[in-house]
Amino acid sequence: MKMLPFHKLTQQFAKSHLLTRLFLVIGIIIISISWLMHRLEPHTFPTYFDAVWWAIVSASTVGYGDLVPDSTIGRVIAIILILFGIGFVTFFVTSLAATTVTEETQWRQGKLSCRYENHCIVIGWNEKSRQVIKELQRQHSQREIVLIDETLQQPPFPRHSSVHFIQGNPNIDETLQKANISKAASVLITAGRSMNEQDSDARTILTLLAVKSNNDKAMVTVEILTPELLANAKRAGADEVIESTYVTSLLMSGSTIYPGVASIITDLLEHEDQYNLKMTEIKDEWVGLSFEELLHEFRKEGKLPLGVKRQGKMLLNPNAPFFVSHEDSILFVDH
Repeated sequence: MKMLPFHKLTQQFAKSHLLTRLFLVIGIIIISISWLMHRLEPHTFPTYFDAVWWAIVSASTVGYGDLVPDSTIGRVIAIILILFGIGFVTFFVTSLAATTVTEETQWRQGKLSCRYENHCIVIGWNEKSRQVIKELQRQHSQREIVLIDETLQQPPFPRHSSVHFIQGNPNIDETLQKANISKAASVLITAGRSMNEQDSDARTILTLLAVKSNNDKAMVTVEILTPELLANAKRAGADEVIESTYVTSLLMSGSTIYPGVASIITDLLEHEDQYNLKMTEIKDEWVGLSFEELLHEFRKEGKLPLGVKRQGKMLLNPNAPFFVSHEDSILFVDH
């Protein structure tokens, strides 16, 4: 393995965390003095581990007294080690405490960066995003979530929950990078409610552009309030666009004309009812099957396929002849 040049190592050391540097310095001193004492007094420290044990006990000022150097030079080294221990160990403990307090303060202010990977980022805090996070946690309890919002002054979730809060403007790269945007699997951008609908949508699209410029592989879902900006959101790279006002109006009108329809759709999406609406990729053994044959395969497992998603379009109950391919996804009701 190729070793880094000395100046590169010193640069990496200088950039590392204070506690990391302190731990390395203590470790190097302990290892060096242990080796020296083992060579100077092999009768007192017959093994290198005995010397390491003595050095750690002396540096920590515990002083069991089971191993004691008997030469003058050995005792001088022990004095230096004890004085070093009093200073460095105390500094290490106080630095650790200070770092803990600083980290806690940064977390409460939403300034603490996260190192999640394959996580979900929710942008914008309101009752809608609260329900989204609650549902994501219920369906995928192990999935980590990052909430970004510039209006909240403190985290809305406990310290050790799976939700990490970042306070800041989501249109700024620095804020997105604190959420480790480059490693995110999905991003949900909710519409702001403190401005008119067109301004809110314009800000949503601006946020979408910032997200895509930092991670063009993440699955991004955006909420749009006005139909005029729907096409712009798609052109900006949104993978899914939800026109929330239109969807709500459809549910309300459908419920008026066909009572109970809205409740059925809600139950399918809630994943708490007996029947759940899901989507899955095509398995290898399904490739080349007709939709009718696929229907038969699903029915064996108590599932009902509703349609096929192909090239971004949903084909409900496609007309025969229709054969599925590797690129398709199946929309189905799971019993």
